[in-house]
Amino acid sequence: MHNTNISLRALEPEDLDVLYKWENDASMWFTGNTVAPYSRYDLKQYIASAPKTIYEHGFIKLIIERVGDKERLGVVDLFDYDHHNSRAEVGVYIDASHRRAGYGLQAVELITDYGLNFLHLNQLYCHIPASNAETEALFTKAGYQRTALLPRWIKTPEGYADVVMMCVVLQR
Repeated sequence: MHNTNISLRALEPEDLDVLYKWENDASMWFTGNTVAPYSRYDLKQYIASAPKTIYEHGFIKLIIERVGDKERLGVVDLFDYDHHNSRAEVGVYIDASHRRAGYGLQAVELITDYGLNFLHLNQLYCHIPASNAETEALFTKAGYQRTALLPRWIKTPEGYADVVMMCVVLQR
């Protein structure tokens, strides 16, 4: 999957160092379910056995790479795949040095197109901390609609916080 600026590609062994940095960014753990750092060994094993398709283990993680110089910009995930209801959750992480350059939006647009038009999922959704207006705006630009406010959904360093749920539905 690619456009003129970025591509989404499978994990490679050479991604170990950058994946170690991103997965161990404790400032972002509250947005998911991570509560402890990953070891290099664990991530090396993960890369070696990473699913090639979402059907294998219900998730897929792809590197976001700039087309021209192959710079790794971040990762995008499809996870919590539900075959019966034909949906999956989307997650995106852009390295701090590449934020606010449009890469997140492009990655969400590419993974959304892949999920809806290639995997033929009925819908994709995401959970965003309610205080993160910038990410909510990104997903809105990518065609997602706010569908729910989940009160006190995640535990943050400051206490419990609300989460916005957004989704995009296949239009056929």
